[in-house]
Parts: sequence; C-alpha cells; structure tokens
Amino acid sequence: MRIEIEQPRQSWVEDFAVLKRAIMRAAPAGAYLHHIGSTAIPGLPAKDIIDLQLTVDDLADIDVDAFEQAGFERRPIVIDHCPPAVELAEGELRKAFYRSRGRAANLHIRQRGRSISATPCSAAIFFALIRRRPTPMP
Repeated sequence: MRIEIEQPRQSWVEDFAVLKRAIMRAAPAGAYLHHIGSTAIPGLPAKDIIDLQLTVDDLADIDVDAFEQAGFERRPIVIDHCPPAVELAEGELRKAFYRSRGRAANLHIRQRGRSISATPCSAAIFFALIRRRPTPMP
C-alpha cells in the first residue's frame, strides 16, 4: 500500500467525531478514546488515515462482535511496537487492533495502567511542541 501525505483537512476532526460515536457504543464501560497520530494535529500534513486509541480497564472486556457490528475488523496484531530506547515486557505491549471497514481508520485498544497506554499523554506533549514551533523540524 502506497502512503500519500495530504494537506491538512478540517474533515479529520469531523471524521474522528463520527468514528468516536460508533466506537464508544461498542466499547466497554469506563473506556475512553483519543484521536492520535498525525491527523490529530491541526495544520499538519498527514496520511489520510485516522488513528485512534481506546483505553480500557481490561483487554478481556473487548466485545469483538460489538466492534464488528460497529464496522471494525479485528486484525492479528496483539503486540505493540516498543518506543525507542525503552525496554518493556511483552505484557506491557499487549493490545487489540482493529481496522475500519469504512472510512480509513486504525483503532488501537490498549489496557489502562500498562506502560504503552500512556501513548496519548506522550503524543499530546509532542503535538503541543509541534504547534508551538513556527518552522518545520529538520
């Protein structure tokens, strides 16, 4: 699959809102959702794929059928990539991964309290730094 970087679109915010409604209907109680990835950064050119992270209390609470009915297909990825220069046990990297059958989107489902579930916080800090920088980074 060839990835193309596109100019920023207001529709990414709107697409996230539509996806959020479908995901949260399928999500277990107490789950929360973040728009992550390059489409979450206003004004940043990005690939036209919405990346989302759903954080749940326990991965065992995921109702595969509910996500299938919401338009998401479960993919075989169950271990996340480890951030550079960090060593984490495999259990800290476990996740569920779904791909939207409609609008191009990737749904990463991670367990609350696991090291890798802190990704939205790290991403938020990164996004804030990018927004404050007036020129592109080398």
